[in-house]
Amino acid sequence: AEVRFVDENIERLYDALNQRGLGDNTQKIITADHGEEFIDHGDVSHLPKLYDELIRVPLIIDDPKRSPSERVEELVSLVDLPVSILRTFDIEPPTSYRGKPIQDIITDDRQVGRNHVFSEVCHEWGDGVETGKFDREKMIITCRTREHKYILDNQAGTEGFYNVRENPEESEEGIGVPAEVKDS
Repeated sequence: AEVRFVDENIERLYDALNQRGLGDNTQKIITADHGEEFIDHGDVSHLPKLYDELIRVPLIIDDPKRSPSERVEELVSLVDLPVSILRTFDIEPPTSYRGKPIQDIITDDRQVGRNHVFSEVCHEWGDGVETGKFDREKMIITCRTREHKYILDNQAGTEGFYNVRENPEESEEGIGVPAEVKDS
């Protein structure tokens, strides 16, 4: 039902832009701040976990100035969006912005995406309900590359290292944390 609701509202947005004559000269960006878990790792919702079903979110950039749509498998981060939006308007981003322009991911048929992306969550949950408290001591952090993912879960006191190409469901307890990861 949620997917249908979002789909219908995206269609309403496009219809409204087209009715006003703005559809062909408006860049549309559609994304989310988190995914949803459907019992993939024992829960239904978006509890504080950093498995791919919760952190790999759709990112659709519909830019009428660019060629027809293409699917890009490169790693990007939501921190890249502000820089990318400013680039669209030829505005130089403040130096405090850490993102990379998504427009640069495909340049002259060569991939220039990120080597890794980080995700973090630091809010507490009690009895399945968010407490609203932010506690850096209980932060969950992940670093994901195209092939691997490391998760440090300070809430559960665990860590895991996954080969996401061979185990995209992250269904195993991980393959053990290599010494070079532990030491860094």
